[in-house]
Amino acid sequence: MKLIFTGQEADKKNFCNQVYFEAVAFCGKGEFEVEFKKLAKGRTLYRNAGFWRICTILAPYVQEQYGEICDKDFVSDMAKLSAGYSHKVGKQVVPKSLTKATKDDMNILIEKLYSICEHFGLEDYELTSEETRAMITHYENANR
Repeated sequence: MKLIFTGQEADKKNFCNQVYFEAVAFCGKGEFEVEFKKLAKGRTLYRNAGFWRICTILAPYVQEQYGEICDKDFVSDMAKLSAGYSHKVGKQVVPKSLTKATKDDMNILIEKLYSICEHFGLEDYELTSEETRAMITHYENANR
């Protein structure tokens, strides 16, 4: 289990309580190890975890539909291009990197993925509350 704290200073007490109660719950289940580490700044998968989860869910459906070798990166690029999240390089239109995506960009891309999921009749693809919170927290902290 991983507990990741990315909140504000005022939230630290609640997070520490959560860690404590999780540790107590594990004590009854035998030995365990606790490790604390500071996460490096920069590119993080937590802010995009939901985006990549949906791309992974869609990959086999897109491959079946188009008969192409398809993975989550292919689905990501497809969503970016269909949402207009791209730039022109020479005569080609190329998807932009997610590292420069804004909160609005990510919301548009996730909505595009939702519409693709609906096209294939998929269920349970929406972002979880944890994934949404991680994305919002990232963009709130990035704007400070």
